[in-house]
Amino acid sequence: MEFSAIILSFLMCFAVAQISPEEENAGSYVVLAPKTVRPGLTYSVSVNIRVATGPVTVSARIIAEGSKSSLVQSEITLSAGDVGIIDLEIPDTLSYPTSQYQLEVSGSGGGVSFTDTDNLMFDVTHFAMFIQTDKAIYKPGQTVNFRIFGVHPGMLPYTGPFDVDVMDPDDNIILKLTGLQNETYGVITHSMLMSSEPVLGDWTIKAAAEGQEKTKQVTIEEYVLPKFEVDVVLPPYISSEDSALNIQIDAKYTFGKPLKGTADVSIQFNYNDPSITRSVQLDGTADISLSQDEIFKLFRSFNTWSEEIYDGTEIIVSATVTEELTGLTQDASAAVSYYQKPIKVDALPISSSVFKPGLTYTAYLLVTHQDGSMLTAKERRDSLVVAFKEAINYEEQSWVRTAYSIPESGIVEATLDVDQSATSLEMKVNHLKYS
Repeated sequence: MEFSAIILSFLMCFAVAQISPEEENAGSYVVLAPKTVRPGLTYSVSVNIRVATGPVTVSARIIAEGSKSSLVQSEITLSAGDVGIIDLEIPDTLSYPTSQYQLEVSGSGGGVSFTDTDNLMFDVTHFAMFIQTDKAIYKPGQTVNFRIFGVHPGMLPYTGPFDVDVMDPDDNIILKLTGLQNETYGVITHSMLMSSEPVLGDWTIKAAAEGQEKTKQVTIEEYVLPKFEVDVVLPPYISSEDSALNIQIDAKYTFGKPLKGTADVSIQFNYNDPSITRSVQLDGTADISLSQDEIFKLFRSFNTWSEEIYDGTEIIVSATVTEELTGLTQDASAAVSYYQKPIKVDALPISSSVFKPGLTYTAYLLVTHQDGSMLTAKERRDSLVVAFKEAINYEEQSWVRTAYSIPESGIVEATLDVDQSATSLEMKVNHLKYS
């Protein structure tokens, strides 16, 4: 008899062919089984008798290495072509072995005869445990409410006892509970009142049941709601046409009164890049201005290969305000995008990406500021120039330009009567002021 075994990540596979001088391939089989055994769960062994001359009795059992006695055993009788499952009910009391657990599978009859073993991994986890708290952070003197429960793989609750320890950040056991049990629903609820001066930091709730453990951390710390708030006010965008970036820092108490103090402001393109810092006094409000030259020098301090600031590049403004009377601080930040031109043109979704020769092509264009706001009446005085270039029989023609007035809605309908022999069409758009 020749035997080969393949170990997969989660399955063991036994495959064998019975060969005799009188008749080759008199019998063959395949056995699949999990690599891991867990207490209290069903361990299923799949057996496929591929070739046999008669009924084959297959037995599966789990043993401790070096032992002749079975921890659990069962058998099944199959014929050629049959696939069967041998279920081994693993006892809840199964624990870490002093030696390796092994699966032994044997079969006889119908020209098949084998006995093979392989080592098993043992995992004590046989149901999921959960610890839940009503908050993640508690103040001294508050009550920590928690509940603990377990769920079996079949979604039935674990109704056995739990042992619970609550430990401070120094791993001292402050609360110890044993034998907590809810035989009806399995959910254990409990609470712990924190003292007025506990050890601050991360406290640990540990639950144990049937050899399994689960932990959850909660934080005990002194914290107070901020007495004032800070806001960094920036324009919706900035373009190269603006003379400067104007920044406003607002600080006020939660009841609305302006705050007096100092604002330390940092301006940078990325959080890890060089920055420009300013420190100003504020009485509710402070204004800071950054010129175009300063902005460009800041950009060039980390990007020396570009002659202009890329469209959409963000400038990040961070402010730390210190209250004059108490020295308390509060932070705030905001970002604004930089563009070379204040006006943008977008093709609306109803504009087709294909054209038909001999018919009129219409492009629907929306002209707005970079933040999507409508143009002013003065800005609409400049026309929108739309240029089309056709290729007729694959030969490119000259650009055909048309100036369109911009309505209050900002939507421009640009049209072209496409030649019947057109094979391609290009379009480019410019606001007359930036042509």
